[in-house]
Amino acid sequence: YAHSKDIVHLDIKPENILIGEFGELFLCDWGMAEKTKELQRDIRDSRLKGTPGFIAPERIETEPADKRMDIYSLGCLLYFTLCNKAPISAENLEAYVQKLSECEIPSLEKDSPISVPQSIAQIFSKCCQHDPDQRYQQVNEIIEDLDLYTSGFATKAEEAGLLRNLQLLYKR
Repeated sequence: YAHSKDIVHLDIKPENILIGEFGELFLCDWGMAEKTKELQRDIRDSRLKGTPGFIAPERIETEPADKRMDIYSLGCLLYFTLCNKAPISAENLEAYVQKLSECEIPSLEKDSPISVPQSIAQIFSKCCQHDPDQRYQQVNEIIEDLDLYTSGFATKAEEAGLLRNLQLLYKR
């Protein structure tokens, strides 16, 4: 809903997700949220907004930022959920910025202690692309891919060929 009003959360992380009485999820701590048209460009300095491990690369670059920053953070949240750690970690902010600028996003399939389906790994990968144009453009696209996965179909993130689609058809 927030993205439809041009509001970006800027700090999506596990600590900001609450689970309600009926299993519903709430995104809290909107203290850093801003309207996309009002976002300032962040230069590499100590005033970097967000939590290391969940910050999109464009927050440290001179490019204008938008709601795709939250999509990157959602990918990091998915990684955290499956691996119990952030996808990128470092001893200090400078080292973190260096790793992030080098596009060092780890493999979800290799780092997770559980077996991660290819579809989920591709959703993570698409969320966490260094180039925002290569990510999902809307949160609804992630939801659509998750719905496809849970229904036994190939996700759009997979860009599945005929063989993969036939395998999934057979499993359904």
